[in-house]
Amino acid sequence: MKDDFKFLANYYDKLIHTQSNFMWSEVIDRVESDILLDVGGGTGRIIKQLSHRFKSSINCDLSLPMLKIAKSKGHLDGICCSSEYLPFESNSKKIVIMVDTLHRLVEPKKTLLEILRVLTKDGVFIIEEPNIEKWQIKIISLIEKLFHMQSKFYNYAEIIEMINIPGIEITPIYLGNNFSLVINYS
Repeated sequence: MKDDFKFLANYYDKLIHTQSNFMWSEVIDRVESDILLDVGGGTGRIIKQLSHRFKSSINCDLSLPMLKIAKSKGHLDGICCSSEYLPFESNSKKIVIMVDTLHRLVEPKKTLLEILRVLTKDGVFIIEEPNIEKWQIKIISLIEKLFHMQSKFYNYAEIIEMINIPGIEITPIYLGNNFSLVINYS
């Protein structure tokens, strides 16, 4: 599998602005869990903002250079793995986040179903993605294509279609150029 971030790892945090207030942070505040799992967490920029709320934060990412940057920050556990095959037991994680990652995956549906496999039945899975309906994101999509990145941006309906299984409730949240899907699994 191609690692688009092999050469960007050292510059990623400078290029990508990390918000200090996530549109879904109050959702994870309502869920009691000691562990946060961030799938595709890269340099750990999101976990850094949220780690004070958890005893343990786990960053799963395919890019070893990105995980090395995260480890140098000294605030999380990193696991180099494919998001399509997470090294966790079924029904073992209560809070899973995936921020700015889905559009970079080769098999996004497989990853989404794998995350639902490890999510507890009363767990919460939050996806945050750039909103491809916005012109700014269309420009970013074009730039990523020019750099031969394997990105494919999805809209809300396309993501819903990928995970249309019984037992999940999906709530969309829109803010600026991004949208989030809060997925409750019961």
